[in-house]
Amino acid sequence: LSGVDVIPSGADARAHAIDVLDEVLAFFQVEVTDAIGHSLGGQFALYLALEHPERLRRLVLLGAPAGAFSQAGPTLGMRVASIPGIGTALLGLSTSQRAHERATGRLIGTDALVGYPAEITEIGYLASQRPEFAPSVASLFRAMMTPLGARAGTALTAQELAHLEVPTLFVWGVDD
Repeated sequence: LSGVDVIPSGADARAHAIDVLDEVLAFFQVEVTDAIGHSLGGQFALYLALEHPERLRRLVLLGAPAGAFSQAGPTLGMRVASIPGIGTALLGLSTSQRAHERATGRLIGTDALVGYPAEITEIGYLASQRPEFAPSVASLFRAMMTPLGARAGTALTAQELAHLEVPTLFVWGVDD
């Protein structure tokens, strides 16, 4: 239930993610921790592991870490959501839960949530109806990608991953 977090135009999404994680750890007075991440949380945890490996004992990544790898590209829905003004307007539309589920399918993949507990999709729907959602998420999309694809520095390079010091477990399904 956090407030609006609009990433300024031209800001480095990776640096922003690391700053947010550093602030959370500082708030809770945590010097070193374990991290478990899925999707965007996994990508942000990888950013932290590369920038501040001393802050993490170990890392568990559940499923594909969003667009962290250069082989992964943003979906058409994500690229549209990155268009200034349009993304905020589209993400801000009030919809039914069923319409939200269809829109989520277009955004992250048609069957991406098949098999997930109903509570997961309900939480996503309820979060999307908050006024803070559209400007925050649209700014994140703009910071991470353009309508043409991922911004430079968003995806992790093979060289970066080869230097990952934090013990990392990938739990990644065959069809993920």
